Amino acid sequence: MMRVLAFLTVVVALIAGPSAATGLTSAAPAAAHEGHGSEPEIAAGTELGFDPFTDPGPDSTVGGPVTSSVGGPSSSAGVGQYGLPEWLPLRTTTGSAGGGPLQMGCTYQSPGFVCGGHHSYWALDLAVQQGGVPVFASGAGVVTVGFQSSGWGSYVVVDHGPFGRTLYAHLGNVVVGNGQWVDQNTRIGSVGQTGSASTPHLHYEYYDLLDAGTDDPGDLKACHGNSLVTYGGWQGLTWGSRWMHSDSTTCGSPPADVPARFHPLEPARVLDSRPGPTNVGPYSTPWGAGARDVQIAGVGGVPGDAEAVVLNVTVVNPTSASFLQLWPTDTPQPTFGSSLNFTAGQIVPNSVTVKIGNWGQVRVFNAAGSTDVVIDVSGYYKAGSDGAGFVPVTPARLLDSRPGWDNIGSYAAPWAAGSAAVRTVPVAGLGGVPANASAVVLNVTAVNPTAHSFLQLWPAGSPQPGSGSSLNVTPGQVVANAVTVKVGSGGTVQVFNAAGTVDVVVDVSGYYTDSGGAAFHAVQPERLLDSRPGSDNVGPFSSPWDHNGARYVQIVGEAAVPSAATAVVMNVTAVQPTAPTFVQLWPADVAKPVVGSNVNAGPGQIVPNAVTVKVGSGGDVLVYNLQGSLHLVADVAGWFG
Repeated sequence: MMRVLAFLTVVVALIAGPSAATGLTSAAPAAAHEGHGSEPEIAAGTELGFDPFTDPGPDSTVGGPVTSSVGGPSSSAGVGQYGLPEWLPLRTTTGSAGGGPLQMGCTYQSPGFVCGGHHSYWALDLAVQQGGVPVFASGAGVVTVGFQSSGWGSYVVVDHGPFGRTLYAHLGNVVVGNGQWVDQNTRIGSVGQTGSASTPHLHYEYYDLLDAGTDDPGDLKACHGNSLVTYGGWQGLTWGSRWMHSDSTTCGSPPADVPARFHPLEPARVLDSRPGPTNVGPYSTPWGAGARDVQIAGVGGVPGDAEAVVLNVTVVNPTSASFLQLWPTDTPQPTFGSSLNFTAGQIVPNSVTVKIGNWGQVRVFNAAGSTDVVIDVSGYYKAGSDGAGFVPVTPARLLDSRPGWDNIGSYAAPWAAGSAAVRTVPVAGLGGVPANASAVVLNVTAVNPTAHSFLQLWPAGSPQPGSGSSLNVTPGQVVANAVTVKVGSGGTVQVFNAAGTVDVVVDVSGYYTDSGGAAFHAVQPERLLDSRPGSDNVGPFSSPWDHNGARYVQIVGEAAVPSAATAVVMNVTAVQPTAPTFVQLWPADVAKPVVGSNVNAGPGQIVPNAVTVKVGSGGDVLVYNLQGSLHLVADVAGWFG
């Protein structure tokens, strides 16, 4: 049942800034092309007059890179580490959109699957009811793209170096380019019906160079502990009994959940793509429309066995309205989700908690135009008994430097600029934060800055970091950003303003402690809520939040959040409000906090912010909008419990 609350609250909101007009979702896969004919019985690819592992074929149109939605610019081998093919290249579940169930060794001919020992060599036909299902690389390597009007149709070969090669044939579309490096689980295209395929299916073939020159190239290797053997090992079985689902323990299921505890760090810059003296990391040019992999483990104090990381991600001088999306490199790009939204010319930060993928990397995708990207790290999560656990609190205001009835804390005047104007802000002993807290999760809001500036937070008693920002602002804006910061000497943190003057507001949503607390469970980013009607809609609401109203949003049981969760980490995005407003979240079983905000937005803007919020006893939270109307979008990055 939907429940809506209205609150009679008088608040003066001072929010301004340019409007944003950008989407929040990635494009749906293209429809499969129509095929023709029937696939011949062949004993390896050589009967077609070519070997797809060495020769793209007589009608091949191997050319420049194909437009990519996940891979970014083509690159040569050696970008990553070659990997053994270990993942089933399809992820479909019974009843899923665009695919339905997946069967091995079958083709779909209405009204059902026709199954049999179609190939006599080392290959699999993976059949779905219709085209368009995404196809992912089963191992890391270098791509070759080809096309045949008969035979394989549109196909991709991935060279896994010493681990052999895999072929993906009859594709409906291809989203990678020649020479491009792909990691395991990078999307390479979609299932189709091209070439000589008579029905939509993926022809998947593996050639193990370790057994080159023999008639038995070997079975496919272990897949999450289960042997994924080829036709040669399955002959004589009833093909129709061999169903594979992404939610089972067979190939394609996600890695096991790993509880992890937090390790705060002194803020450190791990990437700055701007050329010149500010440059940090491997990139010195802006992101185009596409993705790059960013090394996290081994940089800025993050160890190689970290499970997830807390980042502050900032876009600088984007050329168009767009969004960034971050996810672990060993999983497919999420169908929905954004980590940071922006318009042309802005400098926009957002806190992002993301699981770390293969070789200690995360993938960063830009949807449109170009933009420089800056990334700072403030802590990481690691499995084991050491580290700190999280304790959520009901949101509480620790500081508001505005004079008058708003004022809270020791300061009743704006921050001035420069190192001489750094102020010390107490956090321990306030808002439910104990004296032994090792770090705190804050929402820091800059109000009415007079100049282009940034705020920087770090633990008291430590030197000011030489680079890094917690929050970037432009004159007249009200900008909020989540900040996780280590607690310094005397239970305090330092707050620095770079230019002009600005009032600062600080709210706390929880703290970390070395004695107890809950472990963090990182998840593949998943959309929990999108109140926009139509194809974007996710969750129970398909209309905007009203003026001065709140709705209950169920957390537990949704988007991979289990009943054991005590708090959740989300990216919450306000979409095109009709008036200056703020959004506030709190656990549904307590009264609305008198003060506090999580997302501040002006008319027409699209504004994200990371929110860590305690879950109420019923597994839900309340989400409140101050004034006007707006749509809300929420993506889950993980949970505590």
